[in-house]
Amino acid sequence: MSFNLATYLRPEVTAPAVASLYPTGVAEHMKERVPLNLVSTTNGKIRFDFPLDPVVSVQGKTIITRRNVAKGGTIHGTIKESWREDDWTVSIAAVLTYDTADELNNSIGALRQLCESGETLNVENQWLNTAFGITRLVVESLDFQHTKGLNNQTVTLTCYSDDSYTLLEEI
Repeated sequence: MSFNLATYLRPEVTAPAVASLYPTGVAEHMKERVPLNLVSTTNGKIRFDFPLDPVVSVQGKTIITRRNVAKGGTIHGTIKESWREDDWTVSIAAVLTYDTADELNNSIGALRQLCESGETLNVENQWLNTAFGITRLVVESLDFQHTKGLNNQTVTLTCYSDDSYTLLEEI
């Protein structure tokens, strides 16, 4: 059964008014829903729209080339030759909840098809796009965990950011 809070609120009770009842961090989150959508790069009509409030985590790291050099007894450690930024690791966790088992199974099938396509996916999410410059993702793993309830399914995606590179140029 789906639940729409708007049908139970009086017209004068708006999302910002409800958000004002909560602490600042939560209130800012409630004022504007930021959807997360994955879209095929080869066929923009193939897409998956995540339900409200998927949990998105971003992790970055630096790749450092380290060399061990005979330095004598007073100097310890390694020589750092070069470093560069690695891809962002993006984790997306959500609970898929639908009215019927058929809707849930169709949603899982659509997500699997998109993630198993072997292509880079465009990601539509204001936070990822603006704060991190992440507009494309490659899915490394797709995990469906045991979830209580008849028409519920928890899913976690582990992805890497991807950029478009031109390695060979015509002369």
